[in-house]
Amino acid sequence: MDLYIRPGSSREKREEVIEEFYRKELKNQIPSLIDKWEQKMEIKD
Repeated sequence: MDLYIRPGSSREKREEVIEEFYRKELKNQIPSLIDKWEQKMEIKD
């Protein structure tokens, strides 16, 4: 993975950018993961 940020950005800013990226990706995957596990566990309404 390549991280492109402004020159001179602090370590905290880089961490914030990566954390935001992972959070967004996880939010995108949650619905399909819920569907998958509801079926496996037979708990779908």
